[in-house]
Amino acid sequence: MNTFLQLLNRVNSRVLFFVLLFVSLFLIVRNNEAQGKIFLNSAGRVTGFFGSGATAIGSYFNLRRENEKLQHEISVLRGQLAKDQYNTQVSIDTLQRVLDSTRIQIYKYIEATVVNNSVDKPKNYLTLNRGRYHGVKENMGVITADGVLGVVRYVSKYYCIVMSVLHTDSRVSAQIRGVDKGFYGSLVWRGKDPRFMQLVDIPKHNKISSKEDVVETTGFSTYYPPGVTIGKVFYHSIPPGSSNHLIQVKLNTNMANVRYAQIVVNVHADEINQLEARAKDEQ
Repeated sequence: MNTFLQLLNRVNSRVLFFVLLFVSLFLIVRNNEAQGKIFLNSAGRVTGFFGSGATAIGSYFNLRRENEKLQHEISVLRGQLAKDQYNTQVSIDTLQRVLDSTRIQIYKYIEATVVNNSVDKPKNYLTLNRGRYHGVKENMGVITADGVLGVVRYVSKYYCIVMSVLHTDSRVSAQIRGVDKGFYGSLVWRGKDPRFMQLVDIPKHNKISSKEDVVETTGFSTYYPPGVTIGKVFYHSIPPGSSNHLIQVKLNTNMANVRYAQIVVNVHADEINQLEARAKDEQ
């Protein structure tokens, strides 16, 4: 007995408290049926709570993997679109004989994740986790599954900085979709609401349908493929004395919550830029 008391005296008082508490609870649960049922019911709830939490955490990481897989599939499918290919088909006589009907893919896509983003400044930028190591170069366009993001401005080995379309220096060549439309202008941002941009330089004689007309890329630059949906006309008017429409476009992409992107690789970009530079020198 003395030995047991000496042992208790050496044990930390907090440890002793929890040991005695555990023994007391065990005896109560074991020898009282009502308390035993209460304990089992409470234990089941606690186990269920932590089990649900673990399941939710597992589902979150699984959802992230599924999103990354989906982004890869989107990139592959985009490259298979006819508008993303260069048609080398040539007619060589009046009978329309075909010399070559091969299609060459001119747009490829590098999937990326947004690691930093801003939307509350006049000149906003994004950081993506892809760089020179992955084939990224300056002046490549960046899009999402819903619209356009911007243009690559700076590149390191593993990362790149993108000038967002929410930048007062950004200009996107855009048009109103439709066979009977075909008019185009520049999409700009005035530094205010990140949900909206303005389509300018559309002559007033062109018919605009508010909240119905779709705005898309023209493909008139090496940044973006043609036909990438940007948003819809939200509001338009013709200011007094102006010869152009004032068109407000609501973006499809939630710029404040974008997580994934595709960097556009135009394999003909260097050839086009070199030719245009030569022509510019002659002007």
